[in-house]
Amino acid sequence: SRSEISLQTDLGNGLVLPAPIFSSPMDTISEAPMAIAMGKFGGAAIVHRYNTTQEQAKLITIARDLAKGINIGAAVGISDDFLLRANMCAQAGASFICVDVAHGHHILMKEALTALREELGDSFHIMAGNVATLQGVNDLADWGADSVRCNIGGGSICSTRIQTGHGMPGLETIFECAKTDRQVSIIADGGLKNSGDMVKALAAGADAVMCGSVFSGTDETPGKIIE
Repeated sequence: SRSEISLQTDLGNGLVLPAPIFSSPMDTISEAPMAIAMGKFGGAAIVHRYNTTQEQAKLITIARDLAKGINIGAAVGISDDFLLRANMCAQAGASFICVDVAHGHHILMKEALTALREELGDSFHIMAGNVATLQGVNDLADWGADSVRCNIGGGSICSTRIQTGHGMPGLETIFECAKTDRQVSIIADGGLKNSGDMVKALAAGADAVMCGSVFSGTDETPGKIIE
């Protein structure tokens, strides 16, 4: 029976979602209203980092005050104020931190993950990415990530493949990354345009999916209404 099916996913280190869906850390998608809606649904929004540290922390605090007990993430980069941003968001009530980089398999990511793990401790969930290879997943896991966003260039507005030529087909990415023998969760991220894409990603080995365009145009997005 459908009533007996559970979509719950345990992504490790205390992050458990009743529904395996994240909304992308985009400034046109994830702010407080989306965090509240996603949290109540059972998924989680990742509040974007295209603002000041104070503004990002405030968005998380608004969401937390209006919806108790929800999961909510906060995006950080790998330079400048990323440690301060991570700390402020964690204190504001973020359930996890997402190290948000278009191509995350490099030495700066290693240094950032090491610093974040020292700052936040071993019991705080850290998501990182994006990568497109099995080696990428393994390295980020070894560097301290609990979950890894997999897929590069698949997003509807992503220009990474155009600018750098880097990336590979999304489904193939998940097949490859899911071969990891590390204790790390796989997040399929990019190019998931409908429920069928989500199901295929989960069947291919992802533990959860991340979407942007699926949520665009909803009332919960921060975009302006044009009449």
